[in-house]
Amino acid sequence: MARSRTLGDMRSDVRLRADMPGNQFVTDSEINEYLNQSLAELYDLLIAARGQEYYIATQTITTSAATETYALPATHYETLYVELDYSGSRVRMGSYSLHERAEIIGTADANPGVPRRFRLSAGNISFLPVPDAAYTIRHFYAPACPRLTSDSDSFDGVDGWEEYAIWRAVVYVRQKEDLDVTVAAGIMGQLRARIEGLAPFRAQQNTERVTDVTRARLYDLSPSRYLPRP
Repeated sequence: MARSRTLGDMRSDVRLRADMPGNQFVTDSEINEYLNQSLAELYDLLIAARGQEYYIATQTITTSAATETYALPATHYETLYVELDYSGSRVRMGSYSLHERAEIIGTADANPGVPRRFRLSAGNISFLPVPDAAYTIRHFYAPACPRLTSDSDSFDGVDGWEEYAIWRAVVYVRQKEDLDVTVAAGIMGQLRARIEGLAPFRAQQNTERVTDVTRARLYDLSPSRYLPRP
């Protein structure tokens, strides 16, 4: 992606579009806050598109025997995928709900200490069955939208989509001044429709496919979850 804009540049655009380039009734720090909130809204639109990811990070976790819970990264927003390295293969890990906890722990099988289910709780991720040794788990996640504080801090708007955040900030500015927001809100709506229409198709010829997430009974290490090593 290569359409980065700095905080200072976007703030100038907000002032121009709000027709207040030299008016300090709304301060720079206020506009910065409006922009950060608006960029987070844009970021959510791109995460919600659910196509091939615009923003992704990886956490590698090495488990310890008898330890169920591990800290999530400070930047964690949404978990996208979790896989286990097991016996020379990679195994897709599924999530579990709380009412399944006792069933998973109480299941007797040939691999009672190999983790293959996960659950998020507050700032942690936990694995069941509780690991009995060191296993490598890769956790792919969407990081939270970065907060811009310096004028030189930048945000990648992909293809001019930062305009949505700019016009959202214009609405905030005009609301503070008790001015009409009809035009700004209308432009926002047009930009949102554009983003929602295009964002899911980042890889146009390779659209996302339905994934079989049917739960295997006895929580076994099903060969259907094995992935080839890269």
